[in-house]
Amino acid sequence: MDRRAFAAAEWPADKPLLCFDFKSFKLNSAKPPKFAVPGKYSHRIACYSPDRRIKNPGRICPAAGISARAPKSLAELRRISRKHFFTYVRRFGNRLGTELGKSYPEYDRVYLPKVKALVLEKNGKDVGLYTHTPITGVAGKRLDNMCWHSLVPGLSIAERASAHYHAALWLKKTTKLRVAVVFDLVDKESYEFFSSLGFTSCRAIFQRRRK
Repeated sequence: MDRRAFAAAEWPADKPLLCFDFKSFKLNSAKPPKFAVPGKYSHRIACYSPDRRIKNPGRICPAAGISARAPKSLAELRRISRKHFFTYVRRFGNRLGTELGKSYPEYDRVYLPKVKALVLEKNGKDVGLYTHTPITGVAGKRLDNMCWHSLVPGLSIAERASAHYHAALWLKKTTKLRVAVVFDLVDKESYEFFSSLGFTSCRAIFQRRRK
């Protein structure tokens, strides 16, 4: 997509999102997609697993001090979820779209009690969180939607690989439908994770950046 095509699109000021659909392509871990649009807009992509079931993540990955577990209670899940949300917002700041913060209260109230969740830990402290829940997608099909998928900054390459391995095994075990996810392209860890599982993308989503 180039700037001329972006500029030609009708995007009223009262509409928070601008979406472009294109031919589906497989994510390339070494070459994330780029969109030649003005820097005042954030870039997100909608992605899908190639099949109904997540593929096996491959060879066993060393633990590297990372462990995985389910949340102990909804109260703990809420605490960890809020912590990771605000860590994510602080980390990427105004590179994110304006709608992210607006949608979180509804997610916390309506969806969080229903999600399946995985907490990743290092030395007894949570360093990652993944959640998903079934939804009906825009095409009317049922999907397992990834609601949250983040690691805290500062993990080593080995620790991040171990965390991704745990998350992939958990997704393979807990999802029954085709998996959908939308994430910001500045979130390189999520891109690395979902591209390693063979996800494809067919939609770009733009938002006005946070001030």
